[in-house]
Amino acid sequence: LGPIALGGSAIVFALWFGRYYDQPQWLSTDVFAWGLFAVLAAYAAAATAAGRTRQGFGIAVLAGAAGLLALLWLAMGDAMSASATLGQLLALTAVVLAICLLRRWDELGPVALAAAAGVFAAWFAEHYDAPQWARISAFAWAFFALLVAYDSLATALRRMAHWTGIPLLAGAGALLAMLWLAMGDAMSTGETLGHLLVLDVVVLTICLLRRWHWLRVAMTAWTIIVMLLTYWDDPHLAGQRVFWSVWTWVFFAVLTVDVMIRAWWRRIGGLEKLDATLGTVATALMFAVTYHLLRQDYKDWMGGYTVLLAAAALLGAWLLRRLAHRRVMAYAFL
Repeated sequence: LGPIALGGSAIVFALWFGRYYDQPQWLSTDVFAWGLFAVLAAYAAAATAAGRTRQGFGIAVLAGAAGLLALLWLAMGDAMSASATLGQLLALTAVVLAICLLRRWDELGPVALAAAAGVFAAWFAEHYDAPQWARISAFAWAFFALLVAYDSLATALRRMAHWTGIPLLAGAGALLAMLWLAMGDAMSTGETLGHLLVLDVVVLTICLLRRWHWLRVAMTAWTIIVMLLTYWDDPHLAGQRVFWSVWTWVFFAVLTVDVMIRAWWRRIGGLEKLDATLGTVATALMFAVTYHLLRQDYKDWMGGYTVLLAAAALLGAWLLRRLAHRRVMAYAFL
């Protein structure tokens, strides 16, 4: 009888909503939906813990209840503010992930994260408004932090393989980058590139702590894509060449510091050829972009600039070869 009662309640609510819902009722409807979700989730957890039903049934009930609640918010999107919708979506995702950890429903966690990202994308396509960009970006950062926390905790509890977080974080980082591009009409160039740089620093730090290597390839790819698309669409480029050059230098410095730390910190282990490739790509990108930007206003100084960068590359190659004993990376800098 339990599953029948749960399914019947959800069906009756859906029928009522389709016929009688009115926008001024969104708050009371939302409160009821949260109550129904709580009943469904509690039943799924308690019934499976007591051995009254199979684990797969509990997972299906929890997933269905969360999906019903998310679809309800999409349907009431015209009446609900961005803060109300996105805040509740974040809370729902956190609750589902917590239940997954407590009940050992490990297969549902990544699915819940992907589903939440899909719901957000659907809401964004329908209800995005330029003045809301700060709230939307704050939600995206909070969702990214939730994903990182879940991955770290699940890995520490041995609920997920060590490498599982790599595609999760790669997807989340790419979605963040795409989001900032989509909000380019509201965000300035400095705000877009500032968010991007913070994301890169966070990802590189996570990669160092988790001893990951290949996630940095995805990070470099989304950075180059966002950088080029923002550069082409920048209406104030003529007055921001120095800013663009400084940002490029900072990104190059961040990636180079990561490569150097890996060269000296043997405990991380490493893929020297991958590090050499990333270092080479970063150096080539930095020189090509900054030379193109600066030569228009500082043409007489570009020869000295080139010599200075070449000297820095030679110094880096010598340090890598003599002190860190990284021959492949040293040749890459040469």
